[in-house]
Amino acid sequence: LSLSTELDIIARLGTGGPVEVQKIVEEIGLRGHAILSFVLVLPFLQPIPLAGVSTVAGLLIALLGVLLLFNIPPVLPAAIARKQLSPETLLKISELGHRFLIKIERFIRPRGIGYTDHPLARISAAAVIAICGFLLALPLPIPFSNAIPSWSIAAVALGLVERDGLLLIIGYLLFGLVLLFFGSLVILPFFGWQNSGEWMRALGL
Repeated sequence: LSLSTELDIIARLGTGGPVEVQKIVEEIGLRGHAILSFVLVLPFLQPIPLAGVSTVAGLLIALLGVLLLFNIPPVLPAAIARKQLSPETLLKISELGHRFLIKIERFIRPRGIGYTDHPLARISAAAVIAICGFLLALPLPIPFSNAIPSWSIAAVALGLVERDGLLLIIGYLLFGLVLLFFGSLVILPFFGWQNSGEWMRALGL
């Protein structure tokens, strides 16, 4: 099933009333790691950091990445698994995903299936999702500190779900940008860059 179809399934789950998160996880099955990671990361694809919210979402995404790495079915903390989502919330999640997909779906198709179906694809994608999820969780008041790891997560997760090898490669290239960006946060203070204000001025923000 395509991600668009999975999003429609999620929306339809709410036709009978509020739905527990665990029910959604069970419905999407073993592909849930990538689908949940994609859904969780959608609000962070824009450049402005969402402090606090990104910490919770990032840790959940990192957990999903670790579970995917060891090929363990998605397991969420009990407090989250029991949380109920209203039909309106499920519909908004579906609509937000569709708005993102409609811009790029013409470019997405199964390709490089020999790689996307290989365990190596799952392992490498899981590592990227776990690391980027952890970096997303860091409470950094710096422009793009949420967006850059989120772009990589979205591309890799979407590549796995859609079996698109090119999209996986794009996600890996974006992961290189993630390492460069966060590596510079560690290195640049040694050259006199001490705070996020200097980052913002350098970026013209």
